[in-house]
Amino acid sequence: MKDENYRAKIGITLGSGAARGWAHIGVLKALEERGICPDIVCGCSMGALIGGFYAASKLDALEEASGSWSKMGMFRMLGRLIFRGGFFDNDGIMKWLRDALGEVMIEDLPVKFGAVAVDLSTGMELWFTEGDLVDAIMASISAPGMLIPYQKKGLLLGDGALANPVPVSLCRALGADIVVAVDLNGERVGRYFGPHWGLPERSGNFTNDDEGQRMPHFLEVLAVSSQIIQTRLTRHRLAADPPDLLISPKVKNIRMLEFDKSSVAIAEGKKAVERNLSAIGELFE
Repeated sequence: MKDENYRAKIGITLGSGAARGWAHIGVLKALEERGICPDIVCGCSMGALIGGFYAASKLDALEEASGSWSKMGMFRMLGRLIFRGGFFDNDGIMKWLRDALGEVMIEDLPVKFGAVAVDLSTGMELWFTEGDLVDAIMASISAPGMLIPYQKKGLLLGDGALANPVPVSLCRALGADIVVAVDLNGERVGRYFGPHWGLPERSGNFTNDDEGQRMPHFLEVLAVSSQIIQTRLTRHRLAADPPDLLISPKVKNIRMLEFDKSSVAIAEGKKAVERNLSAIGELFE
């Protein structure tokens, strides 16, 4: 017999996407404005970062901070150039996260939270559903080649997008009856490089004589290579474990490292919810 007092648990899973991940803020805020507040939030990579701030009730502070990010400021925050295990160490972003979130345990958050990372030694997908929130976020965002692997309990951990870019499976495992997934890579088909890469100019850039275009910086090549893999992997994972509603913000014009375009991404996240109002109404009626 169905319990008349039972309310379906709502879960939202936020996908990877580097700078385009700011769109998650817009999605979450637009859903809240319509009275849809998730009981469970899961994330991968940038989705884990945004989801962690949401679960800790600090999304407004993150949105405000995002407006002050610049390209060079982002690079400075990443940390020192070390060329061992990754291009940057993780001291800068670790300090920023600790200052913003403090010492908070996942199990003490007002909203149930989970993040995905990968054990780089075995390739196994790992789920963080308890323990230190900053540890979980750092493990999930440590993109191989960009940041050094995050070390925890003898493990070398890397970006969860290597295994599960939009972790619907984790959201359901945590008890979600209804899962809304936000995929930031749904539009990424066709050409990945355009005529301008948007990175700071550096001396010694090579030129492709056939195209008359500047050769992209190797960090952008890393980012785009990762993006291609994530796009293909996302399609397979979502086909195997589909959400009840898929929201795909139109953020293809925001490059992976353009963290200074938060306002554009957040606005598009809100628009993506508006485009899905009919489906949202049917799902939550």
